[in-house]
Amino acid sequence: MAQLIKLKDYVSRYDLDPYRYPSQFIRLKNQHWKRLYSDWENDSLSIYRQQNLVSLETTKDSQERSFVKKIKSGWKKNNSASSNIDIPALFQQTENQEELNLVITTIPKSEEELKMIFMEHIFRIQLKWASSTISEISTIDKDWTRNNLLQHLLMRFPDHNLILFQPVFLVKQAELELDIIIVTPSEALCVTFLEGRKDAVFIVRSESLI
Repeated sequence: MAQLIKLKDYVSRYDLDPYRYPSQFIRLKNQHWKRLYSDWENDSLSIYRQQNLVSLETTKDSQERSFVKKIKSGWKKNNSASSNIDIPALFQQTENQEELNLVITTIPKSEEELKMIFMEHIFRIQLKWASSTISEISTIDKDWTRNNLLQHLLMRFPDHNLILFQPVFLVKQAELELDIIIVTPSEALCVTFLEGRKDAVFIVRSESLI
């Protein structure tokens, strides 16, 4: 599954550290799949049922409060003594915890159904990472969760491919929105999808490329 590193003009974790997050995404994705598959094999998916959502959210809130408390505690120590707090380690711990919230309303009967549920879960994580950092969250349109083109692109390409979906760049103080950029290990592809009727023919004129 490709990685969504930029969506519109939303803040993105990949903006902060483009070298760290691609490998972290692959690692978390593999960890989540192994855990979910093991629970499925052992008939333990009931822990992901809808009734556990409240407890999961409560746990998440307590984790966030704990994270903030640790940072404040570290700042106080730094102001009063020479001790240091490992902020990157706290970020890592919080990210590992926050992405474990998976809710399954219907127990899958086959491995293929399990994979589809898992891919939907990863897709939601992708949207979260592409619209937030640890300290900042963009207000994202809920329609993105139902964007078939975006979801199709992410699921079609392998993990090491990076996708910028309708990214907005600042060029000479002016905002410039592009279509889709796919970065592979060997090349960067600029992609535009043309919508039309079946068997439609599109003619590209040279002046339209200027």
